[in-house]
Amino acid sequence: MLLNLVRLRYRETPEFLSVGGIAAQYTFDGRASGNLALPDGGTKVGGLSGGVSRTERPTISYVPARGEAFQKGLLAPIDLESLELLGRTGWSWERILRTTVQYMNQVDNATSAGGPTPRLKPDFEEFRYVAQVMRQLQIQRAIELSTADREGTPKPVLLTREQLDGDFAINAIKEGFAIKETEEGISLVKKESYLAFVVHPKAKLSGELKELAEILDLNVDFESPKPAVFAVESAKEGWIQSTFADVTGFQSEMEFACADETEILPIHLDDHPDELLRDDIVVSTRSLLEVMYYLSHGVIVPAEHQSQGLVTLTTDQTGAAFDWTDMMHDLFTIHCCKHCPEHAAVAVQYRDYWFYIDERDQDSLSTYTLLVELFGIEVRAGGGGGFLYTLGI
Repeated sequence: MLLNLVRLRYRETPEFLSVGGIAAQYTFDGRASGNLALPDGGTKVGGLSGGVSRTERPTISYVPARGEAFQKGLLAPIDLESLELLGRTGWSWERILRTTVQYMNQVDNATSAGGPTPRLKPDFEEFRYVAQVMRQLQIQRAIELSTADREGTPKPVLLTREQLDGDFAINAIKEGFAIKETEEGISLVKKESYLAFVVHPKAKLSGELKELAEILDLNVDFESPKPAVFAVESAKEGWIQSTFADVTGFQSEMEFACADETEILPIHLDDHPDELLRDDIVVSTRSLLEVMYYLSHGVIVPAEHQSQGLVTLTTDQTGAAFDWTDMMHDLFTIHCCKHCPEHAAVAVQYRDYWFYIDERDQDSLSTYTLLVELFGIEVRAGGGGGFLYTLGI
């Protein structure tokens, strides 16, 4: 895994090997011998010798990990349920969000860093601040990801009230439906579960929650004594549609004059700020491969390799060189040196250098462990049933 992260920083293709089988052969040998001599007129002379030997010949078969299921596991967006599972098992929301999420509502988290190193610095500062605020609220037990219930889409019934009988009502209740009468007629409504972002009532008065609501455009009822509940939706329609799908009451007119005249864009979104507030949080997750690309920017590249043009050099909007440690220093760092490192938790050799994670860097070790767990959830869990272990008798 570490070698693949380094290879991605250098725009090389990652390769995975899986253990196809283990064949273990054992051999036990035992021997014993003795002798006794009776020389004439002398004392008895004897000797005893023996020995036991054990030989083990393990054979491990490696198979390149390929195939449709494996590739889909790498390229498919991470499920929101996986993020909930990680959050429930004690992982920091800041670490989870910064590693696995591309954007949340309109806040971007270095989307361009989910691929080969971009030439222009990505936006990440605002999202990092959001993740840090959510981590503080998580520590205070003020927010959580959980499931909630809501009414599903009504299914109209082509029957009048007089035509409904007891059997119909009983069968509907058994299936979990409720009968609802509206002006349009009778409908069946069934509750459905969804992933929700829940805010404790007392937390709604905190400054952190107000900042979070302002950045994510959340419609928080600060006066209600009940928890604030926001549906967490997967962004399947793309950033533009996901962000503005629920905004109604606006008609933005765009008038483009001739090429010789000034472009006029009379858009007045600020006239109706309340209509921009949201009751949901739209999350776009990275795929596992995008997570690996993102974390690969934590690799500290030797100056020699930079001067040789082996990696892409990134600049900011002013043209100045951008240092990726500004984004990754408190999340994930892979150091490099010429000689075998002394304090390496894991290390690999690549292009005459050693690349390693320092065993004293707890943040990087935690992120690396999170990556390995995600790989197990998204790829291995949907892959095969393990490997074959053969013992000779």
